[in-house]
Amino acid sequence: MKKYVIKATALAIGALVGGAAVASVDFSASPFVATTDTFASELNYAATTGTAISGAKDVVTKLGFGVSAGQTRFIRINLTGAKLAADAAGADVANTTGNTFKNVIVAEGGVTGDSFIIYQVTGNDVAVPSGHGAGDKLTITLPNLNVTNGNASAVNVSYTLYADPVAAHNETAGQSLANQSGTLFSFGTGIKFKITTKTQTATVADAYKKFGASGYGAVDVGSFDFGVSGAFKATGAAAAITDLVGATTKIKFTGDFTFTDGNATPANLFLATAGNCAAGVTALTSIATDNLSASYTVGAALLNKSLCVINNNGAGITPVVMNAQTFSVDLNPSNSAVGTGSSVTDPSAVTLGAIDHDGTTLTAPFATIHPDYLSRVVLNSSYGADAPVTATVTAENGATCSGAPFTATLKKKSQLVINVKDICPSLSSGATRMAVTVSVAAPRANIDGVYNVMNYDSVTGKTNSLISYVMVVPGSN
Repeated sequence: MKKYVIKATALAIGALVGGAAVASVDFSASPFVATTDTFASELNYAATTGTAISGAKDVVTKLGFGVSAGQTRFIRINLTGAKLAADAAGADVANTTGNTFKNVIVAEGGVTGDSFIIYQVTGNDVAVPSGHGAGDKLTITLPNLNVTNGNASAVNVSYTLYADPVAAHNETAGQSLANQSGTLFSFGTGIKFKITTKTQTATVADAYKKFGASGYGAVDVGSFDFGVSGAFKATGAAAAITDLVGATTKIKFTGDFTFTDGNATPANLFLATAGNCAAGVTALTSIATDNLSASYTVGAALLNKSLCVINNNGAGITPVVMNAQTFSVDLNPSNSAVGTGSSVTDPSAVTLGAIDHDGTTLTAPFATIHPDYLSRVVLNSSYGADAPVTATVTAENGATCSGAPFTATLKKKSQLVINVKDICPSLSSGATRMAVTVSVAAPRANIDGVYNVMNYDSVTGKTNSLISYVMVVPGSN
């Protein structure tokens, strides 16, 4: 059963409650407003494998109908989604605003494993005035409880006052003197994982090697707040992060990290105090050899950090083009071993942030260097300045491109035709198919691109077929 869900915009339910639980449900307000507590859904409260709930199980209600001196009435409490983990007792029922009852006993139910209790109350015949008014407030402190629905839905409770024991036993319709029902307590994730997305723009004026005013300095590409929501554990105290997750809990980041310095814990990709890449710098645990993912072992500790990027860091590192991309963050929690342990489900990765370009990136999703075809990329500029062009290819799985990276210049207000063979002279294993991506250091509104391929007979000069399609902005088609 999935007990832990992260949403893309805010992967947490926020602070639910503060301090220890006092009353689980209050039916006494007029008009009626119930106040309920929330328990961490990652924890186990079942009878055989979990911990019984010993906190936050009071029912506060008005008596609802007067009881005269020496008169007996019957209070029935029904539970849905839970059962008693200990026996009930007459001392559970207290009149907190009027006279104390002369006597309270458990008349039926109330034994460990039951889901109902019938209390018999006897009206006070000593105090002056004696008896009890309908507005007297009762606090019924239930015994410890075990959850029977696997935390799948709220635990509900009903209070019903009867004059007759048979009616109380049978729950006879139309025989109750007063009744209330509602949520005793509910469940929600105890883990908070809140994401604040950021987008940093690599500038076309610096060939996408700098971030505007930040230059080569560190930039924040998204922050996360990993902690607790304030949901309770079984005792009624707020669940700590150590109650919810284990020591091997990790946070994984995905993106194109080829700009890093090649170390397992790169100094130009790191964590820092949320919103401040210059403070509280923390090295990542590791980065994958393919530079497509990195991770940090957070364990059972609170962490509020930003993922920070530096394009140029230290001697011997040459700034590179910062590829336009989206970064993702993936919380990989492990179960806690505290008490009877927790049960958390690994949530899906969500967007953390992005690097954007203020220039133009266009892709031809399918291109070829088959010898029977002439294959070209055609760029058109209405920009008032010359613009650097870089071109890269994405080959079929397992194939690699020969030759150095391709660069050119698109002159102002002109056209540039690039043969795909000049971008990639050959592919390994005899492959001929690929995608071509060009980046132009000019505003998107001033650049258009077309991919063109034709079957051309160099002897006769005849064109047998001609196909062209408009190049697309990556991710937009």
